[in-house]
Amino acid sequence: MPRRALLKAAAAGLAVTAIVSPPAGVSAFQTTMPISGSTSNSRKRTSPSNLYAGAISEPPMPSPFREDERRRKKKKDDGKSNSDDDWTETEGGFLPNILRTRTKPKTKKPSPRDLITDVETIQDYKTTVADEDEKITVVRFYAKWCRSCRASEPQFFKMVGDFADRGVKFVQVPLKRENAYLHEGLGVPSVPYVHFYHPDGGLVEEMKMNKKKFAKVRKTLEQYVMGSCDLADEPVLAEAEDDEEGTPIGEFQ
Repeated sequence: MPRRALLKAAAAGLAVTAIVSPPAGVSAFQTTMPISGSTSNSRKRTSPSNLYAGAISEPPMPSPFREDERRRKKKKDDGKSNSDDDWTETEGGFLPNILRTRTKPKTKKPSPRDLITDVETIQDYKTTVADEDEKITVVRFYAKWCRSCRASEPQFFKMVGDFADRGVKFVQVPLKRENAYLHEGLGVPSVPYVHFYHPDGGLVEEMKMNKKKFAKVRKTLEQYVMGSCDLADEPVLAEAEDDEEGTPIGEFQ
């Protein structure tokens, strides 16, 4: 065999030997240096352990604000109060408790209109008014087209707001063509008019309730709520002699 062929065979055998059994201290993934006859510049292959050595770092330390947020959410879920915390969570950040205004939640007071029961039939009147055995009941008879009724309406709503939480029930009966018999059957001569019912005595008072007479209406209700009544010196027929403006029953517009 020619000498040149022998050298090539020897070089190939040395390369295989270097790959199969590398010397001590040399990584098995390290590429062997080429034997003479190769002029290319080969690069060393990096070990996988060296490749990812700088890519993995320790996890970042948790933020104290995030820890406080988690703690507050946990307390909120458990139904505990946040009054002992040093910070209060707000939109966009946290607020020190020293700047927090401690206010009680406000409860919305119901409108006087929501405290009045509307009655239009004789059956509803019996159930709502006549069968009431616990509260003093004030019944207002009115008409939507009556000017005197509209003029005294703000005073009536104010009285409802002042006495509704004192054990007084308020009912109003509108005058219509369909229920005019109800007003006539109850002896209502005109509108606006008012009836006072007591649980122990039934119908105890009835009077006009226009704007000029409203002070007397309110005083009468106050006396029944307080449980004391003044003995009036006026004759019983004095109310009938009053020519104050009102709308007689039976007149419709």
